[in-house]
Amino acid sequence: MTHARSLLPKFLQMDKTAAVSRFRLRYGSQEHYQESMKNMYALITQVDQACKEIVDEVKKQGLLDETMIIFTADNGMFNGAHGLAGKWYPYQESIRVPLIIHDPRMPKSKRGTVNDDFTLNVDLAETILGAAGLPPHPDMQGRDMADLYLEDREDIRKERPWRDEFFYEYDTDGRYIPGSRALVRKKFKYIDWYDRGHEQLFDLEEDPFEFTDVKDRPENAKIVEEMRKRTTVLRVQAMGGLHAIRKGCPPVKMEELYRLYSMSSIDPHTLPKNTTTLANGTLSSPSSPLVAAPVETNVIETMPPVVTSAEPQLAGSNNTNEEAEPRSRAPYAYCFLIGGIHEDRIAYRGFLYNVLVATQLFNDFGSQADVVLFLQLSPDSNLTEIPNEDARLLDALNIRSILLPKPTMESFSDLMFEKFRVFDLLDYRRVIYLDSDTIPLMSMDYIFHLSDPLHTSTPTVLQPNIMRATQGEPANGGFFMAQPQPGAWKRIQTIIADQRSQGSNFNRRKGWGHDFQVTPDDNWHAIEKNGTNWRFYGAHVDQGLLYYVMRFVFQDSSHLLGARVETWSSRNGRPDGVSSTYHTPHVDENLLWANVEGSPLLTSNLCLEDGRSSLTTITTTTTTKTTITIPASPYCSPGYRDFFHFDGHSKPWQSEMSSMEFLKFTSMKEFDGRPRRNTVRTFWLWNLNRLNVRLEMGLNFTLWDTDILPHMKTSPLGYVPQ
Repeated sequence: MTHARSLLPKFLQMDKTAAVSRFRLRYGSQEHYQESMKNMYALITQVDQACKEIVDEVKKQGLLDETMIIFTADNGMFNGAHGLAGKWYPYQESIRVPLIIHDPRMPKSKRGTVNDDFTLNVDLAETILGAAGLPPHPDMQGRDMADLYLEDREDIRKERPWRDEFFYEYDTDGRYIPGSRALVRKKFKYIDWYDRGHEQLFDLEEDPFEFTDVKDRPENAKIVEEMRKRTTVLRVQAMGGLHAIRKGCPPVKMEELYRLYSMSSIDPHTLPKNTTTLANGTLSSPSSPLVAAPVETNVIETMPPVVTSAEPQLAGSNNTNEEAEPRSRAPYAYCFLIGGIHEDRIAYRGFLYNVLVATQLFNDFGSQADVVLFLQLSPDSNLTEIPNEDARLLDALNIRSILLPKPTMESFSDLMFEKFRVFDLLDYRRVIYLDSDTIPLMSMDYIFHLSDPLHTSTPTVLQPNIMRATQGEPANGGFFMAQPQPGAWKRIQTIIADQRSQGSNFNRRKGWGHDFQVTPDDNWHAIEKNGTNWRFYGAHVDQGLLYYVMRFVFQDSSHLLGARVETWSSRNGRPDGVSSTYHTPHVDENLLWANVEGSPLLTSNLCLEDGRSSLTTITTTTTTKTTITIPASPYCSPGYRDFFHFDGHSKPWQSEMSSMEFLKFTSMKEFDGRPRRNTVRTFWLWNLNRLNVRLEMGLNFTLWDTDILPHMKTSPLGYVPQ
């Protein structure tokens, strides 16, 4: 399957695409493949059972000889073909669907036969209307499929030969599902990946599984040119004529259209009805052999599928059926959290702007992961969903926004516990949580890859859960990675409830549930400190809870301490094969340095400005490099240098606009090499201005101090947990 994917265009092989991310979820292992296919066959069997019950009831009522029965489907499924899952693309497995028609008018000579003419979903309505003796609407683009099998339609078939080609289209924003158009004929299929500037041509007679793109063969040059022009003609026709260019389609000049029509020997006013189009997110276009048969079904009993629903909702939407969305999930996600949202108190919008900037940067750095944003309304807000303008901005950047339940009272501490909902994002294999006042300085996808055995092009050197220490705290709540798993969020809620049931005094010895006095060597480690009690900063809130659940509850975790990585595991999953539930971890020095390529955008960053900028040379045994030189400061290490945290009162949206220096920059490269501490605010404003122009946000930076700053001067819930 993966070999078949290697034959696809590079942009279809990316992990971030819907088809590849779903492949890894459904078919990434033999166990996943067996489970997915058994579920598929179970659903098909259930459909089979339903069809039998319908036909039996029609027979029981004596209506079978008066009833037309049409069996079809809305789209095909790859089921692993081409190394893909899902649908969307114009390859045969995706666009072909079954079609079986039982028609009492059908002559016996046609029953049980197969017709391989092109039939489309737009034919269904006209076929049903024809059977009812009703004329089709003049704007309908299909044909009555009875023309293919009724004996008295011979003259119609001669006068209007059945179609020998059809037009396929799937329009998207291109982020997860590349947009495509195709022209399909019996011998050749032409595909235009219009938002990638890529074309393909397949010879379906010689290559029915579409493994070999023959577009660039010299002998096919004229075929490609003719089919390219014909596709333009059919696209315009499918949109309703010359004056109905749909949003998202490039404009075509009138004279060019008529030129194309004339080159195709087609009168633009009398085009045959032989196309089908798709609105964004609707059905795929079937190209089906018509099977005419008396209806018989074989049934195997099966259990119905179980449907569950989650507590949070998609922000700004009443649609809780996320599977129905055309947008897919990547295998990984970055997650942010914003609370204190209120219609009259807009201080939260500074954090919203920051998430927009962070998302734009992840895209700029080539990240293949989704971005998820948890949102929580203030308890005294009259809102039931986020403001429309906020929803518009999030949607424009394809940020998956999830509205959390509104609390009865709010605080910084309570909001910070909500971040652990990342464990409940079960449609991702890994999720990195970042505070909403953090921006990336490079793609951090490498952390996902180094922890995921399914990412076979990188070694698996990290555990599925990761936390990061500071100088004096073993865990920092502003960054961690989680492996979502069923029941994890509820388990964490139980831990929080148990802690609160003990009263307001936090037990500094047992903390969240572990007494470090069990053995002499049982303690916590930070970069420069260690301890045997729960007295580090934030131990009583999210940072202490994070350390507890990572090390003592879920246990399969990697602990970043500067260049050092400690591995804690409850299984024999450590690199040295030793189990260590509580006590001695496996320690690797410079583990990430030895497995990570690249560096952040702002290379002269904070780690070189903390007074310890000396360099150390170490030797590694990786295949890509044998010696590397690293700064001595632990804050230069991967996992620390990759992002910038605007902690406390350093947030750029909460300070005066001292100058408009950011307008002097024209590209991100101009920021590289500048001291990060002095440049990062300017860098943030420059990126916000990019979004301001692109998304028409309406921000006037010349009036920042008078019109914007007063509303965002302070954080809505404060700066530190109580």
